[in-house]
Amino acid sequence: MFGYIVPAFSALSDEQKASYRGYYCGLCDALSVITGRPGRLTLSNDLTFIYLLLDSLYEPETDEKLLRCPVHPVKKQRVITSAVSGYCADMNLLLTRYKLADQYEDDGSRIARAIGRKMDDLITEITTRHPAQSAAIGNAVHEINALEKQITASRQKPDDLDRLCNLTGEILAQLCLYKEDDPWTGLLRGLGSSLGRFIYLMDAYDDLKKDISRKRFNPLIPYMSRPDFDTFTHDTLNMFASEAAECLETLPLVKNLDILRNIVYSGIWQRWAALHSAAGKEKMHDE
Repeated sequence: MFGYIVPAFSALSDEQKASYRGYYCGLCDALSVITGRPGRLTLSNDLTFIYLLLDSLYEPETDEKLLRCPVHPVKKQRVITSAVSGYCADMNLLLTRYKLADQYEDDGSRIARAIGRKMDDLITEITTRHPAQSAAIGNAVHEINALEKQITASRQKPDDLDRLCNLTGEILAQLCLYKEDDPWTGLLRGLGSSLGRFIYLMDAYDDLKKDISRKRFNPLIPYMSRPDFDTFTHDTLNMFASEAAECLETLPLVKNLDILRNIVYSGIWQRWAALHSAAGKEKMHDE
């Protein structure tokens, strides 16, 4: 989706790194089962996190094996798959289809349009398998696109940023709802929603300079006149991250909990740290 829900690998042990890569490669393998090699190109760290989360919570029967792949042809890689990896692969492909549609809408990319159309039959199958998630995610994506166009055509209202963050939160919340009528639905929804709001705001902050130079929509542009702009953005992100952490700690997780904590407490902040490190260097250079 956005690529911000990633581990801080420097803080993981070798064993934890190997476990994460086993799930990452497991999701890649599940994608290749559904679509063949092209599916591997859509592989998402965001969905790898959800795979780890759901596997830790439900502990399904898993299949662990060593495989060679086009990316690592010399050394066999540890691959962990289960029913959950198949579900996450479906969701990964569903989000990819919406991303391609968004690229065509924003840039008129004919390549994105052509690839997206080739996926339509596959997306129909995924929608049949997961109608609730497909409908909810589709509605949220449609509302985000409509709201962004409305803001671009008129003037942004004070609550528009919240609405956009919440809609992205709804997408992540739906991705976490693997089982119906589950006792952990509320916490899973809360965790996904908080992370979704975090990554929408982080992505807007990350793209701000680029969007301004290209005269594109960015929900943070009206806030740039605030003298405390960076502090306001950081505090809002911190609120979302804290809500996600609270949900994570309340869920009955044991398996791979240290990796999940690494991602929620540290990994999601890496881009913020990189941006401010770069900004500091630029300031020193200017002086």
